[in-house]
Amino acid sequence: MKYEKSSNIIYQYTADRLKRRREVLKLTNDVIARKKIFVHYEAYTDYATDEDEPERFNTEINPVKSKFDSSMISRILNNERGKIGERNSPNPYLIPPAYEKLLMEQLQFEDIKELFWGASIEVGSIVKSFYRTLFEEILEDNQSELCKLLNLYLADYVPYSRDLAYYQMIVEKCIEQCSDLSKQFSLIETKISKNELWDIFTNMLENDFEYLLESFEKGNPLVIAMYTTIDFIMEMISKNTENRNPRTLFIAFQLLKLNLNSFRRESIGRIIFLNFNNLVQLYQDYFFQLSNFKSLNKKIPEFVSDILTPFFKELLGNPDEFKSVSLGYRVRTIIETDIESIYSYGSRVTQEQYDDVTNRNSNTYKRLLETTITYISDLKYMQWLTDRELAEIAVNKDVEWFYLQATDIKRLHTEWLNCYNVYLENSYLVEYGDYLEEDEYDELVEENDKN
Repeated sequence: MKYEKSSNIIYQYTADRLKRRREVLKLTNDVIARKKIFVHYEAYTDYATDEDEPERFNTEINPVKSKFDSSMISRILNNERGKIGERNSPNPYLIPPAYEKLLMEQLQFEDIKELFWGASIEVGSIVKSFYRTLFEEILEDNQSELCKLLNLYLADYVPYSRDLAYYQMIVEKCIEQCSDLSKQFSLIETKISKNELWDIFTNMLENDFEYLLESFEKGNPLVIAMYTTIDFIMEMISKNTENRNPRTLFIAFQLLKLNLNSFRRESIGRIIFLNFNNLVQLYQDYFFQLSNFKSLNKKIPEFVSDILTPFFKELLGNPDEFKSVSLGYRVRTIIETDIESIYSYGSRVTQEQYDDVTNRNSNTYKRLLETTITYISDLKYMQWLTDRELAEIAVNKDVEWFYLQATDIKRLHTEWLNCYNVYLENSYLVEYGDYLEEDEYDELVEENDKN
């Protein structure tokens, strides 16, 4: 796997670092490329017109020829690494070797390492953005050993594990209903599989919602069966509105899936936040050894297999032992056993039997359901307290907020920019770079004219 999105995080932050320095130093691409040079003109009074000319810095043609290209500077600062028409990219790794020293000198970096990897104040925001993107690419690939380890770790987070188990339960029960419908349709010589029926329903749900509601009103057996199943489970797990109807129910089901994606992202943030210091150290120890980006695309896969995979294997230990102590897996087991048994009972009896207060079985299952839902909520709170203690979060802080912030790419970039601006303000930088005084520039022009 190439991990192009992950490598682009590093490329983009580097390009933005260069661009911000260009802005602070008040340079132009031509000046960076040494095609032009800033000349300092002192303030003076033009007695012929009796007008004052203020002090100014103007760009003038550099009489000394430069081998550097202003358009290449533009490509670097805008993270443009693609082909130019039919030609191969002149900078597939962002900064060509010939431009490294130029950029370091013109943009006044301490050294090449700072040019490529930034100052220490930048690392936090960059590392969080990098790992969020890298973990998502690994999970999308769904083949590597690290993908299995990350999925194991993700399911330890109670909100994610809970809603994933609920969603999977609803889908499973709906497909069972589709199977029953498929058998009924076969009796009237209409062949349609359970998966085809489920696809028809989900297509209406996601792409033609109003038609789905119309189908319900017209008594479509598929839509009615899906509504009945989803409604029963959503009511059980307290995720349905009081005044439920087909519209609100199907929206609630979609929100369950949407929230599942949000909790998954939150769980990724939890992994990054709770292991942040170690992940930063791994990143620095490995990537800061690279003198440039030429081998970056090859090094990220090696980083995943040789560094991250062993780290998470040691962190999580034996998968079965990890699951046995994981609160998230405990919640999943509870849903797959207790909630499942309650559903099984409720689907076997009539609504009247289930609601009958004199029915001992119904009362027992109702108490079990209430106790189970409360216990799941308690486990979530227990994990929240434990995580906050591990991360040494202040009493008035919500640890889940930190999980979300650790994966908010836009906010992380804003955080980086604010920190970097403070860093630049406290750095000794010379505006306009290696500018010349007016008389020095005139001498340089004259000297080059002679040559």
